[in-house]
This record gives sequence, C-alpha cells and structure tokens, in this order.
Amino acid sequence: KLMFYSDKFDARLFLSRIHQNTSVADLESGALGLKTDLRGRTQQRKQLVKENFDCFVSCKTTID
Repeated sequence: KLMFYSDKFDARLFLSRIHQNTSVADLESGALGLKTDLRGRTQQRKQLVKENFDCFVSCKTTID
C-alpha cells in the first residue's frame, strides 16, 4: 500500500506515513513539480507519435 507502483497504493496512507513531517508548502511544491513533469512527458509522447505516425500505420498494416 505504500509502494507507489503497486495496484493497491494508498495515497492517504503514503502521505500520513512517509510525509508526516513534510510541510504543506513542500507538498504543494512537489505536486506542482509532478504536474509540470507530467505535462512535459505528455507533450513528448504526442510529438513522438506525430513524428512516427507513418511508421505506426505501416506496422499496423503489415501486422494485419
């Protein structure tokens, strides 16, 4: 329940156990950093698909 990669991850338990002494400001800063990173990764993924779309279609056609 404390391992973030587990299907049974419990965010409330994680925060109460692991970050019990972390300030609200630090938690908010960390959350903002995670959101920013996620947005960047989403944009990278979109760009990767855009750059390789023809290859994806070709592979799909070959598989079918």
